[in-house]
Amino acid sequence: MNCVAPWPLIRTPTVLYLRDHGISEVQGMEQKQKKGFAGMSRDKRRKIARWGGIAAHQSGKCHEWNSEEARMAGRKGARARRKTAQA
Repeated sequence: MNCVAPWPLIRTPTVLYLRDHGISEVQGMEQKQKKGFAGMSRDKRRKIARWGGIAAHQSGKCHEWNSEEARMAGRKGARARRKTAQA
């Protein structure tokens, strides 16, 4: 086995078997090309997200949190966390 194949690869039963058994060197397997946001650098994704946030604020379509809404959201998250911790 000469070629080191980074994960994730095309998901065939053979690839999944090899991955599950800790085998990372596979000969003749090609890696899928990442598309869209997955193929971008972290900085480029952040830059695009920033543009979207700025545009939303300028158009008036964004939601601005007040302290009461933030408090309610925090309580809701805490309740959900307690439920999953007990399960």
